[in-house]
Amino acid sequence: MTEEASLQSRMSRPHNGSATAAEFPWDQVQQLDYQDANTGSIVQACHAMIFAKTEAKFVSQLPCKAWVLMQMRFDGKLGFPGGVVSDQAIPDTTLEDGLNREMEEELALDMSRFAFSKKHYVVSHFCPKANLILNFYAQEVTEQEFKEIEGNALRAEEYGHECLGIVRIPLFTLQDGHNGLPVFLQNQFAGTSILQVRT
Repeated sequence: MTEEASLQSRMSRPHNGSATAAEFPWDQVQQLDYQDANTGSIVQACHAMIFAKTEAKFVSQLPCKAWVLMQMRFDGKLGFPGGVVSDQAIPDTTLEDGLNREMEEELALDMSRFAFSKKHYVVSHFCPKANLILNFYAQEVTEQEFKEIEGNALRAEEYGHECLGIVRIPLFTLQDGHNGLPVFLQNQFAGTSILQVRT
């Protein structure tokens, strides 16, 4: 059985117990070797979460817990910065090289300080309908570094094009039990980003 056929066969069960496979057509898979995926028909994309733990509190004295960076995308959905890295027109050497290229384009991320590597890898998911693997990474930074990254994003090459704005996730729920994170989760999310927000 080919790698692609093996991936296809793993898509027969509902994901996360809350949505059927048809509603959420992603299944967790092992990260493929970059060259193997790049020589076949499977498309690979990489996205990343940048976050900072914080003791800061919201105006109502609710703890923020952490600052997590997301984007308002060109399609109106929320997602994490990144994109397709297996495009033959843009020959990236590794998945991480492709991710870092995307992070430079979308966030103007300083590669001398914040380059992503294999140690930042978290998980991969595959969608057979789109023939697409999404590889997810995460990197913790300090509060000061987080603010710097947010500010630099305004000068990124793709700001105002692929990326329409930077968003922090409200990791708190107001006293009404509804506003805050519960309302935030009602937005439309790209790919598997809703999974990373919820976990």
